[in-house]
Amino acid sequence: MRDWRLAESFQELLDLNRKFLRGESKRSCYHSAPIFDETVALVPGLLRLHDYGMLTMESQPGTAPPPTWTKCPCCSDERWVQTQQRPFLMFIIPFHDKVPEEVIRRFLVELLIDDNFYAHVWRDEGSCRWEKCRKKIRTASSFPQEWATHTRKEAEKKEDLASAELRHQQLLDLQCGCETTIFKTYDNVMEDANPLLVRVLAKSWEETDLQALVENAAIRAGVQPLYADAADE
Repeated sequence: MRDWRLAESFQELLDLNRKFLRGESKRSCYHSAPIFDETVALVPGLLRLHDYGMLTMESQPGTAPPPTWTKCPCCSDERWVQTQQRPFLMFIIPFHDKVPEEVIRRFLVELLIDDNFYAHVWRDEGSCRWEKCRKKIRTASSFPQEWATHTRKEAEKKEDLASAELRHQQLLDLQCGCETTIFKTYDNVMEDANPLLVRVLAKSWEETDLQALVENAAIRAGVQPLYADAADE
């Protein structure tokens, strides 16, 4: 964690996150354990996004595993459970750094008008002096009023799952922008970079390479890969 606090630039934060994603470090300032097993297959795409200045913090693939028989750990309740999740991604990108501001603006537009995913952009001007709230919050979103990252069905009999109630879950909090406060460095890197917090959710519940779709949006906007991995230089 000391390395994260000693970072003197957004580039250094990107390089630290690359090490975390590659398993060269066991924790980051936003996750106190190694990455989840389901994230491993996403790592190549996540690393490519770092080249464009996107520091990814959370992601999941689209999956639809077969129904499972589960038992409640605190009682005797047992039932069949069927879940499904669709790809999502959360990242921060600096507004004031290597990529020109007008290019960042074009990138945000490309995200918001893309036909393959929903996007939500959060921008603020930092914390209040008590660090309890965010100042001058501005958002832009293409998310519909009703959306979900996961669905879940439960039934006592497997054959009853088809007619069971479909419950929708939202594991992205569009009302919160506190993720950028996690990156507290001695040199106030985040304050200087004025980062944007972006959440992206695939429209399809099918398996989707969401990382590639976001990268394509960056390329269409003219974002250049200006944040090469220091380990490759």
